[in-house]
Amino acid sequence: MASSAPVVNGDLSGDAQSTPVRCLVTPEETIEQMKLLIKENTDLKETLQQTNSSMKEKFEELSVWKERQTGVIEFLERKLEEAKEHISTLTRENVELQRLKKSDGGTQVRMEARRREVDTLNTVQVEKLSRELQQVRSDLEIAESINKTLTDSCRVMEQEKLQQGKQKQEKQLQEKLQQALQEKQKQEKQLQEKLQQALQEKLQQEKQLQELQEKQKQEKQLQEKLQQALQEKQKQENQLQEKLQQALQEKLQQEKQLQELQEKQKQEKQLQEKLQQALQQQELQSQRVEELQKSLAQLQEAYTQLSDENCRMKEEVKRGEISKEAVNALQTRLEAAEKALADKQVKMDGMKQEIFRKEKELETIPVFQTQAEVYLLDFNAERAAREKIHEEKEHLCYELEALKQQNRCLQEELDGLARQSVTAIQGRHRPLQGPALRVALQRTTSRGPEMW
Repeated sequence: MASSAPVVNGDLSGDAQSTPVRCLVTPEETIEQMKLLIKENTDLKETLQQTNSSMKEKFEELSVWKERQTGVIEFLERKLEEAKEHISTLTRENVELQRLKKSDGGTQVRMEARRREVDTLNTVQVEKLSRELQQVRSDLEIAESINKTLTDSCRVMEQEKLQQGKQKQEKQLQEKLQQALQEKQKQEKQLQEKLQQALQEKLQQEKQLQELQEKQKQEKQLQEKLQQALQEKQKQENQLQEKLQQALQEKLQQEKQLQELQEKQKQEKQLQEKLQQALQQQELQSQRVEELQKSLAQLQEAYTQLSDENCRMKEEVKRGEISKEAVNALQTRLEAAEKALADKQVKMDGMKQEIFRKEKELETIPVFQTQAEVYLLDFNAERAAREKIHEEKEHLCYELEALKQQNRCLQEELDGLARQSVTAIQGRHRPLQGPALRVALQRTTSRGPEMW
């Protein structure tokens, strides 16, 4: 630029004021002044071009910086969204882990690891957001310094540019810078809000972690109570199992006793059958006894007749009227009668032995009765059936006692009859000797078929 006073936007007021008294201008001065104006105009154009180029460069730099900051903001927003999604995922996982922990107490280690991971992730994200916020603030400071530099350069350029173009460009630049600053402030405010939101979310997560820890403590207490309850339940189950085993053993014993009782019932039935048989045999024996009594009566009548004949034959022998053949016949009949009496005695002895054996067999019934009474005490559940069996046994015992008494009476009668018969026979046959005895036996033998 020239050393003289500069002319801004072709303003010639200074020259007009400096040369008011000059009425005439020479062509040389006009040419020089025009050259000077052309040169100043050229210099001004070059300066404007340089300023415009520098402003364009600064604007391009600001546009690049703005795009970069926009990308950074978008990146931060994406990271923030990812952090939110990750936090929501961790929250869901915490809820899932809480649910799993209720069903499985072995997930506490996983919960602690997940909580540490969440704390680490939140700390890293907060630190990263803080660094990025500091970077944005430093970028804003750089932008403010650039803005200040541009403002200073614009102020310098105001003195060199044309007033209207300079003001217009400065206004546009200021508007753009204001917009850029507003956007940066807005972005900074948004980042601060996001950072504040992230901090609040971190506080909420810490609060949730504290609640989770409290829930873990409560769950631990519940698990301890549940463990105690399970132990008590196990104890009760063991006791019930022992009682069940005892009940099963008692049931087996009762079944065994029931089988024994059934066997006893079978034995009692067998005894009843035996008793019936014994009764039948007793009836047969009674019939035999009656037959024996009849035969004894017949024998007594025969002995009476024989004794009468013996007396008569004695008289005849005394008189000498009886023959030897009659004595032999009487002797034969007497021997036959003695043989018949001996056979009857053998039969009576056999019947005595049989009665004695039956009594031995019947002596086992009181033992069974005692056992049945013992089983009656053990089986209260089957009281009605056992009472019935007991009544039947008592009835059988009464019948047995009656049979025993009847057998004893019959045996005594048989013994008495046998003794009387033998005594009578022995007493009557002792005086018969020689021919008289033979005659009596012969007469008895001749009358025997009618008696028997």
